[in-house]
Amino acid sequence: MNEIHSNMDKDRIRSTYNKAVLLPERTIMMQEWADYVDDLKK
Repeated sequence: MNEIHSNMDKDRIRSTYNKAVLLPERTIMMQEWADYVDDLKK
């Protein structure tokens, strides 16, 4: 049982780290998508 909880903690830490590392790229991607959608309205 402790091994399961240990793995869950590592996965949460890894997930949080990956979100932080990828945030700049995700921000750029989402801005490009928003610009694209705005252009469709014109």
